Amino acid sequence: MRPATKKHGSGAAMRATVVVRKGKAKGGRAGIGLMHMPAVGPIRGLAMLMVLAMLAVAVSVSFAMIRSALVEELLTSRRSSDFEARQAADTGASLALKRLAADPGWIPDPNPLTGSLGNDRSFSVEVQISDEGRGRQIRSVGQVGGEGGEGKAVERTLLVALTKQPTDVQPQAAIMAFRGSGVGVRLRANMRVDGDVWARSTVKIQQGVQLDGQVRERAQFGLGWSEVKPHKLTRYWTPGGDEYHSYDLAAIGPGNGVGDGYGSGNGADDDFEGDGDDGEGDGEGQSTITLRNIVLGPGSDNPRGVYFFDGTIVLENNVLLEGTLVATGNIIISGSDIHLAVVVPAGGSGTGDPAGS
Repeated sequence: MRPATKKHGSGAAMRATVVVRKGKAKGGRAGIGLMHMPAVGPIRGLAMLMVLAMLAVAVSVSFAMIRSALVEELLTSRRSSDFEARQAADTGASLALKRLAADPGWIPDPNPLTGSLGNDRSFSVEVQISDEGRGRQIRSVGQVGGEGGEGKAVERTLLVALTKQPTDVQPQAAIMAFRGSGVGVRLRANMRVDGDVWARSTVKIQQGVQLDGQVRERAQFGLGWSEVKPHKLTRYWTPGGDEYHSYDLAAIGPGNGVGDGYGSGNGADDDFEGDGDDGEGDGEGQSTITLRNIVLGPGSDNPRGVYFFDGTIVLENNVLLEGTLVATGNIIISGSDIHLAVVVPAGGSGTGDPAGS
């Protein structure tokens, strides 16, 4: 054998870096063939496959996480809306309870409290108070919605056992009219009212009326007045707890400053210029009584001077009343020289409920 030459030595050196394929090349001679992939190629290819597989898994997991996050966001949003609605209702009930504790005759605003939460959600809270025997029922409804204003309403109801206070069962308005629609009270110029005016529907006041008091339209009137029955308007209590009954105007009768009324109810205030309503049908379908040239006031059996009529009361001319005028229908002023003044006992304040429980 021939000793190795430098060429073979170089070939030996090459074998350290390449894969040598021994065999016969074309022409029957042995040769050296270089493969297209380095020695680490199979491992690197496997690694690339593993990387691709991991990417596929990662993408799948990412989409699952995104979907989960979206679902969680939706669920969180729904829970948040419900929670905020419950919180709004609870807050309304809590505030109402505090107000009632400080003032048993307190009446909440009949209009819901509305506002924005600052996160594209609006809220509303409506509080109602009714009389439940010797206790009070506080009904608070909270609602939270999106920009469209729609949202789930949550109601909270509290039944609170509070002792009735004297100011809670006394008439403390000069006029109380319980017609449920239209104009319940019409006041004419050149008349005077010293006291509040309450109407279950609306109040129309002509320019020139002297009113020293507040007007409550569509008010709840206080406890026991939300669903008034005529017999409940005939009694009240004094600060000492004594029960008294109001005077029924129908029992006074003609000849004592009481007329037969208008019958149809039309013409009670035809010259209310520009009010868009001439009084047509104000007393229609109801009993109507007319007061004229009469002075009414308190008595020993009616110290608050409460006068009640199951129907519509029309004050025509020269009527002086010291007390409270109560009607299940309308109260209409059609003439002049009318003066109504509520009787407020010493230390009395606020609004009350002549109906009691």
